[in-house]
Amino acid sequence: MKKLSSSILLFCSFIMTSSNAYAAFTLNTTRVVYSQGDKGQNLVVKNNSDRKYGGQVWIESFDKKIDDSSYVVTPSLFAVDKGKKQQLRIMQTANMLPTDKESLFWIYVQELPPALEEGNKLQFAMRTKIKLISRPKVLDKDRSGAESKLELTIKGNQIELVNPTPYFFAISSLSYAGKEMKDKEALSVIKPKSTILFKNQYNYKNGQEIIITYVDDFGAYNKTKVRAK
Repeated sequence: MKKLSSSILLFCSFIMTSSNAYAAFTLNTTRVVYSQGDKGQNLVVKNNSDRKYGGQVWIESFDKKIDDSSYVVTPSLFAVDKGKKQQLRIMQTANMLPTDKESLFWIYVQELPPALEEGNKLQFAMRTKIKLISRPKVLDKDRSGAESKLELTIKGNQIELVNPTPYFFAISSLSYAGKEMKDKEALSVIKPKSTILFKNQYNYKNGQEIIITYVDDFGAYNKTKVRAK
């Protein structure tokens, strides 16, 4: 079933992108890593509200050249009693994905709140978005700590970052001598075999050993050092 249109949802609520202040649903992870060829992966949704909530889930490809239907998640529509959990099952449906690099998808979980008994009240329907990383099995063994292979070059007021690996990376920050730089737009999704340029906010220099804080497969923050050159 296709996702409900925004116009229908907005009729009874505001759709907002994930904010814990309003969210009824929480997920058991911030990312799902799917080793291609596996039978499936689970994702658990918990209803933290004091009411029964409906939910809808779907998957979209990060790369528009790759079909959204390469992965499916079931059930696509569900209901969760207050304080209870719903287990979702993610499965690969296509074998035409790249075998020499990772592919990235987004999993969307949309809350469908119950109708309010009284009118003229505002309620929020949160939409949570997490990563689904599709990894060829041949790349499993070399993934841990691959961020250390990133290459940094300072080019005046810009930093060039090269990812020579077949993996997607998520960088939280760069830092040197206590000066921490964050650029969520540029660094939250670093594609395999890619080069990006972003502003050198703190005048980093070539030769300096830059600390890179990144998010690993388990959603934990780790650090590695890369010398700019």
